[in-house]
Amino acid sequence: MTTVGVLNTGPAMLSVKQQLPDTISPGQPVSASVTVTNTGAKPAEQVTLTGTWSSGYELVEAGQVAAPASGKRAWGLGTLQAGETRTVEVKFQPQTGTTATEFRCGFDATFSSASDSKTVKVSKPELQLSIEAPATAFVGQPVQALLKIKNPSGLPIKQVTIRTLLSDVVSHPKGSDLENELASIAAGATEIIPLNMTVTKGGEGRLRVRIGAQGCESVEQEVKLVTMEARMTVAMGGPKTLYQNWPATYEAVIENQGDQAIRNVSYEVKLPTGFSDLRASDGPGYDAASHRIVWKIDQLKPGEKKTILWFGFGKQTEDL
Repeated sequence: MTTVGVLNTGPAMLSVKQQLPDTISPGQPVSASVTVTNTGAKPAEQVTLTGTWSSGYELVEAGQVAAPASGKRAWGLGTLQAGETRTVEVKFQPQTGTTATEFRCGFDATFSSASDSKTVKVSKPELQLSIEAPATAFVGQPVQALLKIKNPSGLPIKQVTIRTLLSDVVSHPKGSDLENELASIAAGATEIIPLNMTVTKGGEGRLRVRIGAQGCESVEQEVKLVTMEARMTVAMGGPKTLYQNWPATYEAVIENQGDQAIRNVSYEVKLPTGFSDLRASDGPGYDAASHRIVWKIDQLKPGEKKTILWFGFGKQTEDL
């Protein structure tokens, strides 16, 4: 004779059985034993046993019992593995003056099924814009602004449009209304775009930039640029007649006669061919090809004067 076993592959299932006395005397407490069994093939998680009973009786012994809800009591039994049994012992006491002629109680067992929950955040495309530009500049001076465009979102943003409006105090080779486009900005990335201009006249101007892309709100920023005429004078001194092989010292006094500091001043002296064995103050640069000395001055404050000197020998007897 061959015995064939049956493999239970079904879900978790719970059965509930009570054991109660057949009869009780008036005023006698009622003891009950409630057994919960997982008859399924898989674990039952977060098993809860809920009980109800006749009015006129109160629960006096029950171990760990949850707070009442809608006139019920609940026991948390945790997880019951396949085939596992859990028993709860309870005791009910009739209340004083009760006239009940019978006692009823019922128990339900429930459990939670396995589940998985995840949240996916919807990332709204967003652009951020900032502009770095000097607050002041002088007529004729090149000036550069940096447009910083950032994508703080978690997705790349494509086809970012950039529109730049320039006031008349500066000029750009492509005009005063400029349009550009970035193919894409990666998530979290920042693109820096240099904008090179030339100051054309003194006054107060503005640089306005507006950026946008499909699905993004447009962003606009504006910076103020004050431009002015630089008022500098140069006074040179030195011998006008120089004998051959005689040394000579020359000087130049540079003065800022304006009411604003002037930065990045460049002073150049083109020397005659026959003037050699050079020495100079303030560490200038020298271009041998053009026989030129170049001084760089970081800043001249309003009313400030700067004196520079250079020294050499006249090696030729001609007009230098």
